[in-house]
Amino acid sequence: ASNIENGHKGWISASGGIELKFYFIKLVTDKSKFNIPIIYIEDQNTNLELDSVTFSDINLSPTDEPKGIVHVDADNTELIISDCIFEDISFEGEGGSAIRIENDQENSFTATIDGTLFNNINSTGSESGQGGSAIYAQIREDCSLIIDDSCEFNDCVIESGNGGALYVDIYYSKNFQFKIKDATFHHIKALKHNSKDIPPSGYGGVIFLTGTGDYDVQSEQIDLSGMKSDSNSADNGGNNIYIVMPQLEEFCHYDEGSLVKGDFDDKLSNLSDVEGIATNISTFIQFTPEQISQEQKSLQYYWAIIASLRTAKVVVDFRNEDKPFKYQLNITDKNQLRNEANEFIYPPLDQTTDPINIVDQLDEQLATFAMKDKQFLNYKSKQYGALISNDRRFFTGSDGIEGRTVLLEVEVVFDTEEEELADPPQKSKFAWWIGLLIGLVVLAVIITIGCCFICYCCLWKKKNKEKDLDERLKQ
Repeated sequence: ASNIENGHKGWISASGGIELKFYFIKLVTDKSKFNIPIIYIEDQNTNLELDSVTFSDINLSPTDEPKGIVHVDADNTELIISDCIFEDISFEGEGGSAIRIENDQENSFTATIDGTLFNNINSTGSESGQGGSAIYAQIREDCSLIIDDSCEFNDCVIESGNGGALYVDIYYSKNFQFKIKDATFHHIKALKHNSKDIPPSGYGGVIFLTGTGDYDVQSEQIDLSGMKSDSNSADNGGNNIYIVMPQLEEFCHYDEGSLVKGDFDDKLSNLSDVEGIATNISTFIQFTPEQISQEQKSLQYYWAIIASLRTAKVVVDFRNEDKPFKYQLNITDKNQLRNEANEFIYPPLDQTTDPINIVDQLDEQLATFAMKDKQFLNYKSKQYGALISNDRRFFTGSDGIEGRTVLLEVEVVFDTEEEELADPPQKSKFAWWIGLLIGLVVLAVIITIGCCFICYCCLWKKKNKEKDLDERLKQ
């Protein structure tokens, strides 16, 4: 084995505050296996600029820790990458990323990536589940990462890790910028570990965004609005985006999710395309997949208009067979009804008119509608729970909590008092002659017992008379 890499941090290294610039260069290997980065940047004020540079057919196999094809040890560093190509790159050993920005010392850096193509990159996640086959970045105080100008990511895969293309770790409470202004992601994958559940893996098909600290959502320091995604997948959650953040609800609710949803369509996109969990990374990496599944939510849930259902009632009127059943909902917004068994959704998907009547009442609304189709309501043998929705995606009930049903009260109105009997008396099918026979047998038994009693009394009386006569004769 060659020892040419021994003692070197990169095939091309820059340090000591110099500025390293490459223009219109194509770096293609003979498919040899490398153990160190192609370009390594370190030390304070050492800067790198790449313009129209291609990195192709590279196999990097770090032996001790993940590395990057372009590896930056941040220290007041400026990184500019424009119109470059990273393609047909594979990582073995400890894995790595096409561009890796490490910042363990919490130094500042500025990174701008414009018009760059990342194509067919395969890597392996670290021991802690960190991924990002295309870009890995640790963002701390006064750090900036901007992805813009039609960057394109195709067929990037992370195995046994999180973040198929990007893994971004942020100190949320610091002053920073992370923005995806214009980038397209196609066929990106995050694959779970085939034998270990902890630390979690297989989350964030395109990007896994995580960090520590409290994030000020009004600062708008995180902006993913320029993401355009197509046919991406993650084994465990977040085909496009997965976010681990304590203030996840506030972040997604801010400006109706405009900074996080990218090109996510509220009506057509898969709910699992954008997911997350409201916690910090130190807690997340201790969770099992079952625990995560219970806590994680589609991010749309946080920016959707969620209503709270207070009461639900249906009036079943039998006085007129043609009269429809009347439903009444006491809610906070205009919604639709679905029963707990998912037997029907009302109004139907092909409904052309709005049959729900809404009346505002102080801090609530009263919604009423009628259904002529009565076959769904089997109130004698079932209990129904009602849920409501503004978008047919999130069905909520009591306190606006998803899946918490409100019991549907059933009021039945009958035409006559006889019909009000739930179980009217049924005519006996017992044969009359059997009753007569039983009566005769009982009567015969009574007569027999009576005769026996009379005979006994007569014998007892006769015996007493004879006893009295004997006593008199003796005297």
